[in-house]
Amino acid sequence: MQELEELYIKCITMTNTEKWESPQYFKKQINKAGRAIAKGEYGESLKILHNWRASHAYPLQRTYEQLKSLFPTKNVVQRLKRMESIVDKLERFPTMRLSSMQDLGGCRIIVDSVEEVYQTVEVCKEHLSGLTLLRETDYMKEPRSSGYRSYHMIYEYKEGDCNGIFLEIQVRTKVQHSWATSVEILGNGMGENYKSGRGSEEMKRFLFITSSILAKQEGTNGCEENPSALIEELARIEDSCGILRLAKGITILESTDTLERGDDLFYVVITDVKSGTVKIKTFEQTQVMAAITFYNSLEQRVKGDEVVMVSAKSMQALREAYPNYFYDMRDFTEFFQKLLNNYHHKEKG
Repeated sequence: MQELEELYIKCITMTNTEKWESPQYFKKQINKAGRAIAKGEYGESLKILHNWRASHAYPLQRTYEQLKSLFPTKNVVQRLKRMESIVDKLERFPTMRLSSMQDLGGCRIIVDSVEEVYQTVEVCKEHLSGLTLLRETDYMKEPRSSGYRSYHMIYEYKEGDCNGIFLEIQVRTKVQHSWATSVEILGNGMGENYKSGRGSEEMKRFLFITSSILAKQEGTNGCEENPSALIEELARIEDSCGILRLAKGITILESTDTLERGDDLFYVVITDVKSGTVKIKTFEQTQVMAAITFYNSLEQRVKGDEVVMVSAKSMQALREAYPNYFYDMRDFTEFFQKLLNNYHHKEKG
């Protein structure tokens, strides 16, 4: 759309007196803004939220750079939390203070095995500087009721103007990542926030069973039921609801933009399901405030689309880390379709 291109050009040519934004408001003001936004009251509160989220960019970038150095062969990405997700979280947790929301800025590391998850966690604990580890949660040993599995660490940034800002680091296997991103795609495709535990009982059970099967495959904590019983129940749910059939019918979206394949760019990704396209606009690391301005503006202008600002080592790393923005859940559907085909073959035999 012409308006999008004009906005992009305006932002990318803007002159910034500062490369990074720092907090401009007291925590009392930030929390008041969060309460207002949760009630649908924006105005000045939106300006405060934009500043607070943008203030996470510098400590997030510092952390991202350290993680890339520590894990040069792994897919390491960073993202600023989407406005829609922030509002949803404030609405679901009325007592949450915006100033204490711990995942406005987050990094994710995707590794090959459960063993590597724990190795990665220990390296982070030992070598990350300028940060204090506040809390860690092992969702592999104690998965969420939805079936979500990963390892989360909450850090507090301890330097300069951004002292006291919280960041989240997630470490997960490729298998866990495939499940988690597929949950988001299913939710977006069917208009439900399955990620937050919403949806029909059949869908909740389907997601829990698929997660448990994958957990048993990786040797992590699943559930008490044996694999055969899980596959049998999965087959019953699929025969009744056809969730995998619906999932396979979700079209993978392709980018309409011709991108220069530079390294370590900021990407603003606009997923437009109605038109079946993904638009991606790139910004150099020195253009971070231009990227954030573009991101903020799009969230207010683009209705019904999904907009996110992330940073990745390359375009390939972006697609592997965020297949949900391209509606790509082939790994998930192919694995479970093959599993069910084998089950039905044995049943007929």
